[in-house]
Amino acid sequence: MSFEIITDSGSNLTEDLLKKYNIHMISYTLEIDGKPFVCYRPGMNYDETAHRFYEDIRAGKNPKSSLLNTEVISTFFRPFLEKGSDIIFVSISSGISGTCNAAAIAATDLAEEFPERNIIVIDSLGASFGSGLFSIMLSDYRSKGLSTKEAAEKIKSSVMNMNQLFTVGDLEYLKRGGRISPAEAALGNLLSIKPILKGNENGQIVV
Repeated sequence: MSFEIITDSGSNLTEDLLKKYNIHMISYTLEIDGKPFVCYRPGMNYDETAHRFYEDIRAGKNPKSSLLNTEVISTFFRPFLEKGSDIIFVSISSGISGTCNAAAIAATDLAEEFPERNIIVIDSLGASFGSGLFSIMLSDYRSKGLSTKEAAEKIKSSVMNMNQLFTVGDLEYLKRGGRISPAEAALGNLLSIKPILKGNENGQIVV
């Protein structure tokens, strides 16, 4: 029995990659100045959308994020289960979002209705392409004929080997989020110092 690969838009996979590797994406919806901002929909130009998002931030607009709730995830999963497919869902880190927990609840609820199906939620402990890469790896395992459980176990064993490092071009949001102090932000901007951030073993972002 083959399986479907589903991820959230926190994985930052482009539509070309989704199509190439037959991966499905559930989109987050942000709120910018009281208006909804959909991160991904089929046919959307990802580059243009990301550019518009960051231009809004530079213009002083304040985005608010929200997790994918259980109802949204269950609704997305259901059609695949109804057609007889297993599901592996690769979630953005539980250390920065409640989406993984919501997906686990949805999977438990749906398992009662579809006891013959495997519904596996994987906490990537990461984000962006560090998370998206696991979905691509799953696609490779699927093409090699691995079962749902075999492929999922391989990814779970790889999670702690993914080391994500990144930096930012603007310290304002690190200051707002409490990751650095106002004094550190002022000094960093003055001296053009950019801190390196990474995901720790609990999937939380640390400086």
